[in-house]
Amino acid sequence: MRYFKTTSQIIDLKEYSNFIEIDFNNEDFIKKIIDPPFWRKNKNMSIYDVFLWEIIIETNDMNGIYASYVPYNEYYIVTNNCNIVADFQGKNANKELEEYLNLNFLTYPHI
Repeated sequence: MRYFKTTSQIIDLKEYSNFIEIDFNNEDFIKKIIDPPFWRKNKNMSIYDVFLWEIIIETNDMNGIYASYVPYNEYYIVTNNCNIVADFQGKNANKELEEYLNLNFLTYPHI
């Protein structure tokens, strides 16, 4: 099963432990996916342009790696204690993320 979080669930300590399982029978949730916040592909994405993140990996000590899901783009963030410590976007984002993790002695999840 894949799990997801909103931006506030990633960066807000009070909401961190929450996550979303996709419920495709929830019409309100589906509407948000179909009609996500407006973002133009010709500009760099920020965390606030993302409605929903896929959890790639997350630890109990509030560290994680997340990929933008709605809107979908090659955009990844790395967090430490609910703080964004790195972000990568564009066609080489996955490779840059892997290099960053290797340089910082973090395990890259091969899925």
